[in-house]
Amino acid sequence: MLKSNGEPCSRCAGRARCLIGRQGDAFGTAMASRVTERAFQKGEVLLGEGQLPTVIQVVKVGMVMLTRRGEDGVSRPIGLSGWGQPVGSTAVLGLAAPMSCVAVTAGRCCQVEMASLQAAGLLDMEFMSEVARDFVRTSARVADWARVVRIKGLTGQLAGTLLQISRMQGSNLIRLPSHTTLASLLATTRETIARALRQLELQHCLLRHDRWHCEVLPEPLCRWIESTG
Repeated sequence: MLKSNGEPCSRCAGRARCLIGRQGDAFGTAMASRVTERAFQKGEVLLGEGQLPTVIQVVKVGMVMLTRRGEDGVSRPIGLSGWGQPVGSTAVLGLAAPMSCVAVTAGRCCQVEMASLQAAGLLDMEFMSEVARDFVRTSARVADWARVVRIKGLTGQLAGTLLQISRMQGSNLIRLPSHTTLASLLATTRETIARALRQLELQHCLLRHDRWHCEVLPEPLCRWIESTG
């Protein structure tokens, strides 16, 4: 399958994680000119809670915040996601988005119009099965974030957050979100996040490369979380 910029999905490193890229040859032939790649900016709302999507997007590069409104009408973070995250796949069921998806870094996503899928007759059982698998993965990801905030102490929660980001990015060398993003996610302040990162660094749980990149050390991080009880 070729995206509109001429790059074949078959050469994409993220194909195995991508709802669009995982489809078979028949899908690729039918959708060759319909899948597009676009850039998004930090702060951009990729999808708002309650909206009925018209486009299915898959995050290729970058990081996004998942948020959901509470009883007071305020949207609060429920987790971070990124590479391979589907956005808008509830459209295949005619359902509105259950959460918002907001970019916390600049990035890129691949997308396809729902109308194109319908016109090509590709909303078949195989595609729906892949959508269902992604629903399960997203539910598990949100459950993992719910578990992180139950860890005792902010430094322990940050340790759990770094492990989740490492798994999300598929590498121990990770790009850190901003302190503001981490503070919003863990309901604390930027100053507290900075102190907790420094504490984990001093305890040899991570290696800082620069302001935005660090290498997480899973075993020491896990031991830190266990030590918090």
